[in-house]
Amino acid sequence: MDFPRTVDEITPEWLTRVLRDKGVIDKSTVESVSASVLDGGAASQVYKLVIEYDSDAERAPNNLVAKVAHQNPETRSLVDDLDLYETEILFYQHFGAAVGIAVPTVYFSSYDSAAGEMMLLQEDLSNLRSVASGVDCSFDDAVKAFDAAAGLHAKWWGDESLFDIPWLIDYSDEAYATSLSEKYSPHIDRFVESAGSYLPSGVEQILRDLAPKYAEVVAHSGIRPVTLNHGDYKPANIFFDDSEDAENPIVAFDWQVVQRGRSGLDLGQFFLTSFNNDTRTAIEKQLVTGYHNALLDKGVTDYSMDELYFDIQVGLLSRIPLRTLALVLGAEKQLATEAGTANFASMCDRLQVLVDWNCDELIPK
Repeated sequence: MDFPRTVDEITPEWLTRVLRDKGVIDKSTVESVSASVLDGGAASQVYKLVIEYDSDAERAPNNLVAKVAHQNPETRSLVDDLDLYETEILFYQHFGAAVGIAVPTVYFSSYDSAAGEMMLLQEDLSNLRSVASGVDCSFDDAVKAFDAAAGLHAKWWGDESLFDIPWLIDYSDEAYATSLSEKYSPHIDRFVESAGSYLPSGVEQILRDLAPKYAEVVAHSGIRPVTLNHGDYKPANIFFDDSEDAENPIVAFDWQVVQRGRSGLDLGQFFLTSFNNDTRTAIEKQLVTGYHNALLDKGVTDYSMDELYFDIQVGLLSRIPLRTLALVLGAEKQLATEAGTANFASMCDRLQVLVDWNCDELIPK
């Protein structure tokens, strides 16, 4: 089925066909659909759709979330180079609900490789609790997230079929890692200038030292056993279900950088983005131990705590190119408001984890 490129092109007729193909409406017809902007990620534009039907449609959604290609040329160029849209669409089509961690129900997904356009329609989970970027993640939320990650990682632990999926991101692919390094290296000066005093001491040197050695450092992420990683695992990409009888305490979304690699990739990203430094240092050991115990309980063997800590260090460094680019692309907008400046400062300050975890020791001199 052909698909709209923008939310303005979503018509009642097209949406009716989509929902009928999904099996959630039969005789009912979409009478109207309206869209409002949601706070989305750096790579896509996200909207909430409000849907009205011409008759009762008990199984049909009254709201959906639409994710479409970003219209900013600089963002679009980066996204196209990294195939982020195609990766997310293929994730939902290949893995979907069977991936091993709860994900949103998808009603439509398609990608135009020639034009770099996408359309992803998924369930509206605004009834669940979300955690905004920059907010300090609580210990209880982190425990839920780490336990869910252990379930995902244990399911795919050592699964050789992951190597048969060519579109999965793999940091150990030298060509891919080199490309990432080349994309972020020219932006280091711009990022350091934007961050200014918000950047912790020692972080700039790590960013600069890592750039020419990035592919060498992250090659470790492909050493077997590998597993499936979300790739951008953080509270801002998670919905929390706080109900007592919740079947799935968390639902993970935004799968644009799903990847195969060592399990520390997801944990490194979580530590890099999710906590104020005082919170992180107080709970990180307990979180890592709990995650490791959960892996063992789920059948993972021959994986030591020392290996896990090293994998997290690699995971922290592996995210530097995309983290730097995301902060650079968002800096102008963030720094234009008081609230945005506070969020940007918090994101920069959290890079302290690179120093605290002695990540400089992994970079060849």
